[in-house]
Amino acid sequence: MINIETLKDILNDEKLQYKIENGDVIFGTSGNKMEFNLFNIKIIIYEDFQQNIPYLLFKHIAMYDYNLDIKTDFLEFIDDDKGTVFEYINNNIDGRTFFSKIKKFKINYVKNNALFVIDNKNYGVEDFVKILNFDPKISDFIKDKLRESKTGFYLENANQRKIFEFLFPRYKNEIIKLMYGLNDDEIKKLKGGPLEIMNMAADIKNRKNVENKIVKPWSENSGFLIGLITEYFSHGEEAGIVYGQRGSVDSPIKRGYTLHFFLFLERMRGGVSLTVRKNLES
Repeated sequence: MINIETLKDILNDEKLQYKIENGDVIFGTSGNKMEFNLFNIKIIIYEDFQQNIPYLLFKHIAMYDYNLDIKTDFLEFIDDDKGTVFEYINNNIDGRTFFSKIKKFKINYVKNNALFVIDNKNYGVEDFVKILNFDPKISDFIKDKLRESKTGFYLENANQRKIFEFLFPRYKNEIIKLMYGLNDDEIKKLKGGPLEIMNMAADIKNRKNVENKIVKPWSENSGFLIGLITEYFSHGEEAGIVYGQRGSVDSPIKRGYTLHFFLFLERMRGGVSLTVRKNLES
């Protein structure tokens, strides 16, 4: 047996930075942590502490059994990899490498055993999809495809991105149809990653919704005005101004439509914006 004073002498002799809180000896300050008991003293080591504490202690303390019962708090419901723990105790790897290998081992365990983990908590697929707050139009579809995949997911926070990245290569068309009501020809034109594709699909849906509420053009100039209104309500003021400027370069009538449309909007909001006026008149 050793007491805290003996341990402090060893640590000071090794010139190690540490602190003592409630009788526990703590190394490092941030990241995940491991802990083990050295006789009756709890040792806590954080991820940012690189030096190999067990090795340094064993230089000073002869123990009949040095297979320390190390526990980490990363995905603590999964047992730590015994091989990595053995490497660490035998000074084959430092602290940061130990945590890196433990994390990789546990994340692979999550994937291979079809677990659904957010932060440090394991969920069933129903709660997993609910917490990620998917659009109700596709939540049942997502659940079914996750079950069928027999693949697990580890997410640091409740973010849908990894799920869409996993599903899109195979189920892009189904997801876009369910969420935005586009047809196959419209979906073929969508390029990029899942987020880009969904943004473009949302724009197409918004444009179609606006167009369905606007009368059909009866002349070239009326077509321009309808396009201007559609662009404004689909993509916002800046996009509408750009549309108006480009389309009215050689047409006083179209230029007048653009100017009066935006001046009308400004008056409806309680005043005329000088910025809008300057942009349009330029």
